[in-house]
Amino acid sequence: MFEYTIRKGNKKDLDAICCLQLYSQEKAFAEITSNELKVPTLKVYTELWTRRLDSKENDYSFYVAYRDHLLLGFIYARMVVYKGKKIALIKALYVNPTHWDLGIGYALLKRLYRDIEKQEIEVVSLFILDQNKRAETLYKKFGFKFDSVVRKIMVHDQEYFLRHMVDRRVINRKKNK
Repeated sequence: MFEYTIRKGNKKDLDAICCLQLYSQEKAFAEITSNELKVPTLKVYTELWTRRLDSKENDYSFYVAYRDHLLLGFIYARMVVYKGKKIALIKALYVNPTHWDLGIGYALLKRLYRDIEKQEIEVVSLFILDQNKRAETLYKKFGFKFDSVVRKIMVHDQEYFLRHMVDRRVINRKKNK
């Protein structure tokens, strides 16, 4: 059994999560298309994650998976209210490609759900790149389903689609306990 620790993320993880996000995106995108993904620079990610982690509001959950001093993956979700419903919007879930298929993404989702159950979240929501079958498999295994929401994005003059997935079973899980 592959052992690792999941803990709350913090600003000390900033450099590691930025590097992991860049590396993971490049590897995942290479599985999807032969086009090269020109991801934002490390500076752009550092600024983004600094803003997120400096937030004075406690409207997010952030967890990291580590083994020794190696970041294996992380998950970040914002808690929002939309049309009167409390929603957890998963903004990032990345696993180090050298450790794909070891259950780390699934374990990070399980840890996030422990937070969600305490916050009376009604729906968990996320967007995935339509061609990202690896992510689709993980989320479906966890219980997410596609709905009809699709967003078109352009990457290097190529059209891609982001598909929306939701897990509305959060309410039912709480009621059944």
